[in-house]
Amino acid sequence: MKLFSGQSLFSWLGKKVETSTVIERALLDASQQLYIKELALYTAVGLLADLLATCEFQVFRDGRPVKDGTWYRLNVSPNVNQSAAEFKAQWVTRLYYDGHALVVPVSGQLFVADHFQIQEYPLLGNQFVGISVDNCQLRKTFYAGDAYYLTQGDRSVKRLVDGVFAEYGELLAAAADASKRAGGEKYVFEVGRRASGTKEEQDAYMAQIQKNLQSFVKSVSSAYPITQDQKLTRMTNGSSGSYTGDVVSLRKDVYSIVASALHLPESLLSGNMTNVDQIVNQALTFAIDPLASRIGSELTRKTYAEAQITRDSCWIAVNTSNIGHVDPVTMADKLDKLIASGIYCIDEARRRCGQPELNTPWSQRHYITKNYDSVENTLDPLEGGD
Repeated sequence: MKLFSGQSLFSWLGKKVETSTVIERALLDASQQLYIKELALYTAVGLLADLLATCEFQVFRDGRPVKDGTWYRLNVSPNVNQSAAEFKAQWVTRLYYDGHALVVPVSGQLFVADHFQIQEYPLLGNQFVGISVDNCQLRKTFYAGDAYYLTQGDRSVKRLVDGVFAEYGELLAAAADASKRAGGEKYVFEVGRRASGTKEEQDAYMAQIQKNLQSFVKSVSSAYPITQDQKLTRMTNGSSGSYTGDVVSLRKDVYSIVASALHLPESLLSGNMTNVDQIVNQALTFAIDPLASRIGSELTRKTYAEAQITRDSCWIAVNTSNIGHVDPVTMADKLDKLIASGIYCIDEARRRCGQPELNTPWSQRHYITKNYDSVENTLDPLEGGD
């Protein structure tokens, strides 16, 4: 949300702390609670977007991977203003924040739409109008078969999280307020003889005493002078441990809700990485792979005609196998097994380790060790011996 002079709500509120009115201070307190929800959602969606941005969008023709213009636009430069990683991350972010996301081809380039409207025609195919890209309004009407459209149905993850947080926000605010009150310093100041003078002078005298007391309480090391008929008594010890624990517990609940909504492991958001492999596999299985499958399916059916898919074996797939760090030394035995069984060629094994491909005839050839043989050839010597 943008306010005057292009500032965000939070930056604008931050500059208003010293001179804010009562309403502005209430907004600031609300924004501090929103920070927790927005940070949790930003962390989860950003994680999914960044992980998908590292994946290669593979283009297949005749059942074999190729690097053509479609591959170049999906993996290198979709348009003049974005890299492929930025483009993919924006597409996924729009999907989870808005509940749907649209990519339109314009002059041989791909753009993620910022805003658009859908005219629904269940039998003839939907139409997309009112499309804007980076504050540029497109007059063209895009038909369902001309654009790449992803949706979460009638639900938006952000809207669902907002609904749940409506109650959690109040609980967080109450817990934070209780923690502040319990941790605050409270004193009783006995004035004794009241100051002489007019009511205005007496009020100014009491206001000055209150100001001096506040400075004294907030200071790390200070002394407060009092007269003989004045007395300062401390009433609290400033303990807020149980209330602080409530705030931390509620914050964890918010992260847990967001992780559940996006089918991500909760430990992935909280930073608890005691078993990284298991956590990554869980994220791949329940969150990343299903999303990659949906994207690959949408790209395939909108890029190729039915005959190209069924007869010419053309399709687009999102390869998520490179998610996760691969140490070639640690994986040497497993890579050797993949090459020896003919699953990987040498170039594929090098790509899996993040190494450049050799692009030679022998490095692209598949090998198989002589230890492997057919069941028939294995049984023949036994039968002959018998």
